[in-house]
Amino acid sequence: MKRLLSFGLVFLASALLLLVTFWAVPNTKDYLLPERFTVERWQRGGIPTQEVDHPRWPMRYSLVRQHDPVGKPIGEVESLLGAASRNRSNVASYSLGPTGRGVNYGVLDLHLNDSGMVQRYEFREH
Repeated sequence: MKRLLSFGLVFLASALLLLVTFWAVPNTKDYLLPERFTVERWQRGGIPTQEVDHPRWPMRYSLVRQHDPVGKPIGEVESLLGAASRNRSNVASYSLGPTGRGVNYGVLDLHLNDSGMVQRYEFREH
């Protein structure tokens, strides 16, 4: 009986940990189970749909897994994603819409070298 009770408590604790990991921590869920990236959904941007309210933020990891921008010229990236929302000195930024965590909005920053190649990318919230 003690063994069964022990097993039950371990099972319950494991289930609770999984629940918290996948559903209460949005970044973990988005990283492990991202929304699928498609050009059509990206181009809809922050326009609410019945499918997903703001499709860009949830598919950010899928985007970089399918189309890693590092080492590509910015022109190639722009042919996939369109023009950047904002261009600063050696940084092209794409708005990712609401993050689903309060009033935060997401941004994808592409850091470029002097010849216009993507050196690294960064997701941030503001």
